[in-house]
Amino acid sequence: ALFFSYMMLPQHLKPFFMYMGVFPKHYGISRSKLIKLWVSEGFLGTDPGIEEIAGNALDLLLVQSVVLREKHASVDMYKCKNTSLHFTFRSLCVSEAKSEKFFHILKKYTDCTPENIKRQQRLCVHNNVVLAFTQVHEWMELVPNAQSLLCFGPKQQYPVLLPLCLRLLKVLDALALRFYEFPHQLLALVHLTHLSITCDRELPNSISTLSNLEVLIFTRYHNIKFSNNGPVCLPIDIWNMHILRQLVYAFIFRYSSDPISVHFFLQNR
Repeated sequence: ALFFSYMMLPQHLKPFFMYMGVFPKHYGISRSKLIKLWVSEGFLGTDPGIEEIAGNALDLLLVQSVVLREKHASVDMYKCKNTSLHFTFRSLCVSEAKSEKFFHILKKYTDCTPENIKRQQRLCVHNNVVLAFTQVHEWMELVPNAQSLLCFGPKQQYPVLLPLCLRLLKVLDALALRFYEFPHQLLALVHLTHLSITCDRELPNSISTLSNLEVLIFTRYHNIKFSNNGPVCLPIDIWNMHILRQLVYAFIFRYSSDPISVHFFLQNR
């Protein structure tokens, strides 16, 4: 019955639905995050209004009941900010993705074998990032065309070695990793269109080297009490990134048990 529901989806919706399997089980999927990833993955081309089209695709999946609203979400699907995937549908997504090499999940040691990662388009880390990256480094030549690296495992308090040999990466979601300094090695990934990263330091001016970036999500840790004094300073060369559509700059303050994030959005076009 589940496979029948999947097969009955319009052909253009299948990659959108299958992609939702990249998230861990029981993961609350932010509507805005999902739409940003869909757009950055190139599912919609480069036409104007692509985020609205992506939103419409998600609404259609909600109507088809293959994607769920979170329990306390608004009854109005157009106001629904968070969604989830029933575990049975998620299993279907993962199974279909495996057969099509659409994405591969790294959750345990055996997931990192050459047979599993060979020629994968997307790698998704759901557990120990350090272990996963150590194993992936050994078999990097088997995934030279991987275009996405998505890290949804437990947050890491210590820097890890990113597999920067994936030179064709377009999407890097590394918010779960914490860097004390901005990893300048990232600047070699010139094909990136989507970058999410957590760091203790400011963005460097050299970020403009990534001239293909369309979405930049930067989270900075602060260990001092929140203060409204002082401006937020962004690298001036940000304005030279002419195809950057959206910048999200967030602060996480560690003075309480509940981190606080302040977001700034830049629409470049």
